[in-house]
Amino acid sequence: MLKSYLASAAAMLALIGCSASALPSESTSAAPAVVMAAQVADAAPAEFVPAHYERAEATCDVVIRRVSGGARIEALIESDYDLDAEYSFDLDVSGSAGSSTISQGGEVSVDAGDSAVLAQNEVSLNRNSRVRAELTVFDADGEVCSRTLRL
Repeated sequence: MLKSYLASAAAMLALIGCSASALPSESTSAAPAVVMAAQVADAAPAEFVPAHYERAEATCDVVIRRVSGGARIEALIESDYDLDAEYSFDLDVSGSAGSSTISQGGEVSVDAGDSAVLAQNEVSLNRNSRVRAELTVFDADGEVCSRTLRL
């Protein structure tokens, strides 16, 4: 019993000793904190740096779907921001029956979060047919997006 009492007393003394060392000593002064605050008050204001924002996305796509006797080729745009632009859509189809070139273009307005079909064409295709469809959308700042499909 005496051993456990002595062990408990030693543990208490060790705990008190640790607590006492954690308390601030009288030699510590609050002056450095006051000096630090005065230095901050006299410091020059921070330089203004304008925020840099990434432009929202616009995505072009060319989709081909099988239809009876050929394919429907669509030029699509989807925009995360209000977009007023122009587009150019070129479609080249060649095969055993000959070749065809279709060029379309014009103005497009898309509200933020919306999509639009810019062009839609149905063409005859066979096993030897080759297709190249190219969509480019541009505004006053330059090219917004582009997409090329080759089959």
